Amino acid sequence: MLTRGEFREFQRSHLLILRVMNDNSNPQPDLGAGQATQPDYENKKQLAARLGVSVRTIDNLLTRGLPHLKLTSKLIRSPRAAVDEWLAERQVSRA
Repeated sequence: MLTRGEFREFQRSHLLILRVMNDNSNPQPDLGAGQATQPDYENKKQLAARLGVSVRTIDNLLTRGLPHLKLTSKLIRSPRAAVDEWLAERQVSRA
């Protein structure tokens, strides 16, 4: 069992991770009107929509090594660039 101090430190570390991931204070390049920036991290639902697959398929890919950050037992975020690179490495070319 955690002591009160250990629990508070645990909470602070998780809140810090969430703040970093949701930090909008980083300067973004000016893309002009009508263009939005893509998030650096995606949850399972966003990732599934981007790839055109089900959330269940994303769960299966996570067990096969799809890059992700597990913040809590249910809170998972996938770095967009790492996922794209992981998928590119596994792309099969057809003859």
